[in-house]
Amino acid sequence: MLAVFDLLIDWFAQPDYHGCAVVNTVTDTRADVEIAAIARRHLVRYRALLEDRLDGLDLADPAATARQLLLLIEGASVVTAIDGTPAAGQDARNAARHLLAHP
Repeated sequence: MLAVFDLLIDWFAQPDYHGCAVVNTVTDTRADVEIAAIARRHLVRYRALLEDRLDGLDLADPAATARQLLLLIEGASVVTAIDGTPAAGQDARNAARHLLAHP
């Protein structure tokens, strides 16, 4: 599961990283109804991917854990775009490691 965060940390460190295109588009359009619907579908798929990655970890509520991980990922993405440094990715990874160790 933490490999997902490792990939994000690498992405956040790219010199042309400017945040998540989906989040940026929703923000730029002030949550236009059609754009927001696309973003919701993206988040549903993202949570499903995370939930799939959690399969076999014997968690009491994998769906809730997937949502929490998604919050860490999306939060780190936004903070990285604003701060201009990839440190939030490592912070999110550390929080995810703690979350998974203490379900």
